[in-house]
Amino acid sequence: MMRAHMRFSLRQLALAAFLMMVPACGCGPLGIDSTRFACTTDDDCVEGFVCSDIGSGLECVTPEQVLTVTDAGEDSGTPDSGTPDAGEEDAGLDAGEDAGLDAGEDDAGTDAGELDAGDDAGADAGDDSGTDAGAPDAGFDAGIDAGFDAGFDAGTVDAGPPATRLAITTPPQTTATGSCSQVFLVETRDLNMMTTPVLNATTVGLDGGSPLITFYSASNCGGAPTTTVTVPATQSLTTFYARGADAGVFNISASATGFASAAQSFTVMNPPTSLVFTTTPPSSMRAGTCLTATVEARRGTVATPVTSNTTVTLAPVNTGAVRFYSDSACANSISSVSMATNDTTAVFFMKPMTGGMQTINANAPFGTASQILNVTSAVRRGMCVMPPATFSSDGGIVTSLTTTCTIAPALTSTAAAVLFTQSTGLSDGGTGVPDGGLIATDGGVGAYEARCRISTTAAIACSRAQDNAAAEIHYQVAELPVGFTGQRQNLTGCPATTSFTTAITPSQSFVLKASQSDSLNFDDDDTLVGELLNTTQVGLSPNACTGADVQLLTWSGLSVTRTRVDGGFPTGASTLTVSGLPVISNGSLLVSPATTLDAQRSICSAMVRATAPSTSSVTFTRGSGDAGCTFTAMESLFYERIDWGTRAVVRQYTATFTPGQFVRPIAVTAVDTTRTVVFSSTQLVGGQGTGETDEAGPSAWLEAGFQLVLTSATNVNVIRTRASSNASVTFYVAELVP
Repeated sequence: MMRAHMRFSLRQLALAAFLMMVPACGCGPLGIDSTRFACTTDDDCVEGFVCSDIGSGLECVTPEQVLTVTDAGEDSGTPDSGTPDAGEEDAGLDAGEDAGLDAGEDDAGTDAGELDAGDDAGADAGDDSGTDAGAPDAGFDAGIDAGFDAGFDAGTVDAGPPATRLAITTPPQTTATGSCSQVFLVETRDLNMMTTPVLNATTVGLDGGSPLITFYSASNCGGAPTTTVTVPATQSLTTFYARGADAGVFNISASATGFASAAQSFTVMNPPTSLVFTTTPPSSMRAGTCLTATVEARRGTVATPVTSNTTVTLAPVNTGAVRFYSDSACANSISSVSMATNDTTAVFFMKPMTGGMQTINANAPFGTASQILNVTSAVRRGMCVMPPATFSSDGGIVTSLTTTCTIAPALTSTAAAVLFTQSTGLSDGGTGVPDGGLIATDGGVGAYEARCRISTTAAIACSRAQDNAAAEIHYQVAELPVGFTGQRQNLTGCPATTSFTTAITPSQSFVLKASQSDSLNFDDDDTLVGELLNTTQVGLSPNACTGADVQLLTWSGLSVTRTRVDGGFPTGASTLTVSGLPVISNGSLLVSPATTLDAQRSICSAMVRATAPSTSSVTFTRGSGDAGCTFTAMESLFYERIDWGTRAVVRQYTATFTPGQFVRPIAVTAVDTTRTVVFSSTQLVGGQGTGETDEAGPSAWLEAGFQLVLTSATNVNVIRTRASSNASVTFYVAELVP
């Protein structure tokens, strides 16, 4: 019994010695003697306390308190009486394979006053076969490994399981013959495959299984080849690079003395030598059509993966003729596409913009692929003539009130098309104006007022109310396959309103109109206004014409505002400016002046030109600077301002004429002629081609009626077919983005 007490006291001393090695807490006293803290596990207690039942249920106590009351060997089931067991395998102070103070694989004798020097899991957790002799076990063990802390084995912290195996952590690679691989990572791990540093520098041998494989320690396979790399002491990682001299699948291994080796496949391929298109475009396509394209890397005729991310640049032979995109809606533009490592193909999307045979190139480091696209122009333009009426052989009259103009090539869809027309007298290139009339030498107003409509995918139908002179019609048809809807009405007479089938968005819509009359003089019959009233109706005024063609056109991306000027153009005024308007920087005007009076008008007073002198103002002029013109009121002045946004690039120009001048070539900024339309700022008579003049006569509106003909990428011929006065016209060159 005395011995047991002696042993207990020495264990307390050993515990106290251990606790003295722990850094002291700077906290104030906790009052442990008077305060108790309930717990469930040791985690509920602060450092230096354990969760134990020492007589009053589970609470946080010090190890000393546990030692004074607990003897947890394989007891008989009765509480200890203050004396520790003397050799049983206790779970307390001394327990055979103890988890407490004595943690070694003890000798068969009694402890000799020192801590064990064995591989203890606690302070002494060994297989004690005898009874302790009152002194701590004989070595300062691996510490209190399974007891209070990680323990002290011979005064040092346990090192944990050693690194025993290698692992190549980068995925298998494929590279081209003669090319350097990406980096390979080799890691040291323990038996549980946990990353584990090595204690000493460790040499790792490299083997490619073939003399065709060489290894390098530097990136890009720089420096001399090597067969080894090193994991530095206290680290767990090393790297290397590889190069294959010929194609094949090789087994790369990494090995080191005392380590299980690691291996991984390494594929070396002969690289692709050509790039080809594998998608075939339609035999012909509309400009603006979004197409899918695929290019493939090949060696000979065999699809061959690229061995690294490869950029394929995309470009048309004619700059701007085709645009490229990353998405099937052709919304996100690109100039290149990537072919990922080990892939054989790359997919992109393209939209042809320019009509005609267009070649596109896809360029990779190993080859160029080319493809030819047969693109139908977005804009088709032409001329057609309505000859004068003639006498038949029996003396009768052969009328010429209608004609058909050909659209070539034919449209794919009339709903995707818009028609611009400019109807005048018959021109002969500007050297004079042959009348050609067999009934009259000069036609009335109605002979030149042709109105036209898209009647089929291949035809434009035109009509007029008088045929005593020849009329010539310059037409432009634009087919816009993306986001565009065109609706049209062919009207007999001019009703107050006309309705359309499909509801539109007014802020993205505008109105084009052309009318006809049977009068000889210029009055209300010739000044039709088409005004959008709501999502399905266009109002027409005045209602005096004998027929009209109205187009309601919607294109997503446009921003359209419309205004009726209060009071119209005042009597006596030749200039009117409206300012303070919302700013538009890529805009155009469509102006419709009108009179509600059935009275003869001087042409200088009736024909109005509009221009946008700034991005926030509109100016209306008439009379071409002739102060002597009798300026009667134009009771109505309606206009639409169109901001084309990204749907077109629009530029404004003005052409002025002196008496005797029929044609003015106007230099313009270069455009793509296959997708450009030209129209005047005023649509009064004959479509979208009118301006202003100082002509005083009541019927000679041809003085300010113009054809606007795009003859080249940089020139517009402005043509009139009567030239006895001064005149001018403001027009827009709109390069569309179909």
